[in-house]
Amino acid sequence: MTDLIFKIKDFVLHLFKDKLSKNYIYHNFNHTKRVVESASFLAEKEGISSEDKEILLIAVWFHDTGYTESYENHETQSIEIALDFLEKQTDFSSKNCKQ
Repeated sequence: MTDLIFKIKDFVLHLFKDKLSKNYIYHNFNHTKRVVESASFLAEKEGISSEDKEILLIAVWFHDTGYTESYENHETQSIEIALDFLEKQTDFSSKNCKQ
């Protein structure tokens, strides 16, 4: 696991713990972790590059974080949360993001 992915995992864990409504019994940290594990497994099987795998895992870790803000438009909120987090990282440039 790269340093960035480790930071994201920790961030998402605390975000869900601190801000996610208890009403969400499916879209939570455990769901996200299972999706990350599945995506990582498939990436290994498909032989994608390390860089592409990191991009994939970043997207997967953040994919449901918008539920901490709102049910409606949670996808857009997830993007905003991801960009906000990533722009604060010294080893990441949002110029590499495609919306």
